[in-house]
Amino acid sequence: MEELKRFLQEHNFTDVRFNELLAKYTSFEVGGKAKVLITPDSKKQIISLVKFLYQHKIPFKVLGNGSNILISDNDYDGVIIKTNKALNYMSLDNETVVIGCGYSLVKLAYKMIDYELAGCEFLGGIPGTIGGAVYMNAGAYNREMKDIVEKVELINNHGELVTYYNDDLQYSYRNSILQTKKPLLIIEATLKLQKGANTTA
Repeated sequence: MEELKRFLQEHNFTDVRFNELLAKYTSFEVGGKAKVLITPDSKKQIISLVKFLYQHKIPFKVLGNGSNILISDNDYDGVIIKTNKALNYMSLDNETVVIGCGYSLVKLAYKMIDYELAGCEFLGGIPGTIGGAVYMNAGAYNREMKDIVEKVELINNHGELVTYYNDDLQYSYRNSILQTKKPLLIIEATLKLQKGANTTA
């Protein structure tokens, strides 16, 4: 733990909480305490943190918005990484959206209305973040993430930074290869949308 504390200080992590009650971070308001809860400030910080924890064999789990997730009331003797700050970004290049996996699905759906881009309206009523949606191929109204995901950047279960393209993800109903491969962290997704005025979420 002392080694982790030194790492966090050296890399200027500002939001670190010890013995933090996880019920505060879930929509069902359940969950015991985590030994450490860390909210990184940037993509660079979160990648370096995941690699550090992996290399030092420190157990950790990743938490997005905490929507529709049941966390045990037992305490967790490891690190919880909150993604909603470091991976809450979005950039747009014509019809291509590069989006951090801590970004809200509902926020994305409504944001694309402003840009008159169609393709992700089905996300408007789904709680959670891009990371969870990519992982389990979230969908509604006969549309799924497989229809809009071009590629995904992640840290695999060997601690390597890799890219999975749509075909690599082997999407099926509420499933993807990620549920088998179990990456350490899904970082960002590139989505391909289409021009379409007057879209609604």
